[in-house]
Amino acid sequence: MRIDTSAFKAVIKGHKLQGDRVDDGIKGMFDVDVPCQDSDFKFCLIHTVPYFTGAGMMGVHIIHNVLANLNDVCVDYSYLPEPSIRRVLKTNKIPLFGFGTKIPLREFDVLGFSLFHTPNAFNLIHIISFAGIPFLAEQRANDERWPILMSGGVLNTAPEALAPIFDIMFIGEGEEQTPVIVETIRNMKKEGKKKIDILKALCKIPGVYIPAFYENIIDPKTKRFAGMRKLYPEAPDYIEWQKVDISLPKYNYTIVDYQKNIARGRLYLTKDIEVTRGCVHGCRFCSPFTWYKPYRERNFEGVKAAILARKEMGMVRMMGLTPTDYSRYNEARDYAISLGLQYDGYSERIDQFKRTWSDERRKKSVCFALECANAKMRRVVNKHLGDKVWWDAFEQAIAAGISKTKVMCMIGLPNETREDVIDLHNLMDEMWLRSRAIRPLSAIELSVNPFIPKPHTPFQWCEYKESPFMADFVRIYNEKFNDGSYVMFDEKMGRDVVKGWRNVKGSPIGRKLEALIDNSDRRVCVPLIMSAIKFNVFSEQDWGESNVKMWIGIRTYVLQNYGYDINDFLRAKDFNTHLVWEHIHTGTDKEFLWEEWIKSSKAEETASCSQACNSCGIAKNIPDVGKTAVCGQRSTMFSPDNETGILQTKEMAEKEKAGVDTEKAEREAKYKEIIDANKALKLSCEAEKKGKENVTA
Repeated sequence: MRIDTSAFKAVIKGHKLQGDRVDDGIKGMFDVDVPCQDSDFKFCLIHTVPYFTGAGMMGVHIIHNVLANLNDVCVDYSYLPEPSIRRVLKTNKIPLFGFGTKIPLREFDVLGFSLFHTPNAFNLIHIISFAGIPFLAEQRANDERWPILMSGGVLNTAPEALAPIFDIMFIGEGEEQTPVIVETIRNMKKEGKKKIDILKALCKIPGVYIPAFYENIIDPKTKRFAGMRKLYPEAPDYIEWQKVDISLPKYNYTIVDYQKNIARGRLYLTKDIEVTRGCVHGCRFCSPFTWYKPYRERNFEGVKAAILARKEMGMVRMMGLTPTDYSRYNEARDYAISLGLQYDGYSERIDQFKRTWSDERRKKSVCFALECANAKMRRVVNKHLGDKVWWDAFEQAIAAGISKTKVMCMIGLPNETREDVIDLHNLMDEMWLRSRAIRPLSAIELSVNPFIPKPHTPFQWCEYKESPFMADFVRIYNEKFNDGSYVMFDEKMGRDVVKGWRNVKGSPIGRKLEALIDNSDRRVCVPLIMSAIKFNVFSEQDWGESNVKMWIGIRTYVLQNYGYDINDFLRAKDFNTHLVWEHIHTGTDKEFLWEEWIKSSKAEETASCSQACNSCGIAKNIPDVGKTAVCGQRSTMFSPDNETGILQTKEMAEKEKAGVDTEKAEREAKYKEIIDANKALKLSCEAEKKGKENVTA
C-alpha cells in the first residue's frame, strides 16, 4: 500500500508548512522518492521530533549510511508529524508512513526509533498511535504482521520506563552491530521463523537488550525497585554499552557517503560532521561524558572527505561533545573555508575560544556552557574553569562583533545556596556591564535551566527537587526588566531595546516528568502512554496545565494498581540502592562515580582525562577501544596557554576575585559614561523628532 500525499498539499507549499515554523534550507518532506521495489526487507528510521528539526541530525544520518550500504535493504525515514500534518492524518484517517516510500509504518519489517532526549518519550507514544500499531510489545508478540520495534539512542541507558513498548533496545554506538541485527532479522524472516525465535537469536548480539526476557523485581514491603530477573536463561546478565573506535579509516564512510545516498534518493544532507566522540573533561552532571568514554577522534583524511562532500551545500559544522578538542580543529576549519564553505561552530568551549576563534565567523552566534555562576559551584560540578578565562572569552566574543552571545547555566544543583543563586543575578549584571562597555548594542542571553540528575553520572544518587530559589530568581529579574535596568536606546530603531536578556527554561512539572522517566521502572509505562494520549502532550509544546494533569494521572494509576507513590522514584539514594539502570554497563565503574559524588559534596575537583588517568574503569572494561584512545596517557590536544584542565583551587579563585573586583570598578566608571551618553543621545533624538513634528504642523 502506497499513501497518496496529495491530501497534504493544502498545508505544504514548497518546503514550508502553513502556520508552522520551518527552516527554508531543507527539502520538502515528501520530495525524495525512496525506491523499494527490488528490496525484500524494509527498515524505517524514525526521528521522535518533527521533520524540520530532525532532518539534519547527525546520529541518525550515520546509522542511515550504515544501513544504506547493505544489499537489498530499503531504508526509509519518518518523523513526528508537524501539527498541520497531524490534522490531515486525523481528518483523512491516514496512517503515518515512511516519508520516502510513502508506505505505512505498520508494513515495514523493522521500525528503528531514535531516542536522544527524555521528553521525546511523549512524541514516541504519539508516533506509534499515528501509525496504528499496538503500544506494548506483549500486544504484538503473537501477531507476526506487526513490525519489530527497535530503539537506539541515549535514553536506552535508563530503559525501564519505556521497555514494555519495544521488542529490541540497542545499547550504545550502532555502527558495528546494526548491520548484524538487520541481517539476522532478514535471514530468519526468510526462513519463516517466528518473532520469539528471532528475539532469542538477537539477544546474543552484543548491545542488544530484549525487554521481554527480563522483569523488574519489586520489594513486597517497600514496593521499591529491587533489581532485574531473567526470564530467558540465555539472555545476558548485563548489557554492555557498545563503543566504536571511529579513528579507524573503515568508519569514514559513515560521515562521507552522503552524495552517493542522495543520488540514490535515500538521504537529505546534513551540514554536521562528527569529528570527535567522547570527552575528557569530566563534568559530574553530564551523562554523555560517561556514555561515550573514552575520547576518540576521526582521522583527518575522513574529515576532509566529509567536508568536500558538502561543498555544494555551502556550509559545514564540526560536531562532537567537545568538537574544539579535535587536535586538527583549526586545520579542518581552514580547509572548509578554503573551499568557500561557510563554517558554523555554534557551541564553544570557553577555555579554548582563543585557540579556535576565526574572523570568518564574525556574524555568527556563539554559545558558552558556563554551567555555574561562581567558582565554588564549578568545583562542585567539576567544571575546570577560572573566572579570568571565562571573562576573557566573553569579552573577546563581544569585541569580535558576534551577533549574539548566549551563556548557559543551571539552577538547583547539589550544594546550591541562596548566595550561589544571587551570583546568577550578579553574573547577568556583569555580562551586561562588560558587554555595554565594549559594544553597547551587542545582544547577550543568559539561559538558565533547572538541573535534573541523570543516570550513570556521579549525581545519579541525588534527589530531584525544584530549586527553592527559582521563584526568587525569576522575580528579581522581572523587576530589573520592568525598571529598565537592561534597556539601551537604539538610534537606528528610534526606541529603547533590550539587548541583554535572560531565558529561564523548563516548567517545574515538565522537568519533574523528565526526571520520572529517567528514574522509574516498568510500572510507569502504561499510565505514561495513557496520559500522553489523553492530555495530548508533546515534547515541543510549552509544558503547563496538561503536564500537571499527566503527573496526577500517572501517580493515581500507580498508587491504585501497585500501592506505590511515584514521588519516591525521585528520592535521594545511597550506594547500596538498586538503581533501575544497573543492568546497563557503560564501562565506568560504579565505585568511581560514587567517589566523584562524595568529592562534589566537598567541592573538590578531579583532573581531566587529558592530564592523567583517573582509573574510572574504561581502560580495564573496554580495552579494545581504550588502548587506541586518550585513556591513561597524556594528551597533546591542548595548547599550554589555554588553561584547560587546570584545577580551580580556592586560593586561585580568591586571587582572581580580587583582580576582578578592581577591574569591575574601572568598568563601572566607563559603563556610567556610556549610559549617560546613551541617555543624552535619546534626549537629542527625541528633541529632533519633536522639532520636525512642530515644523510639519
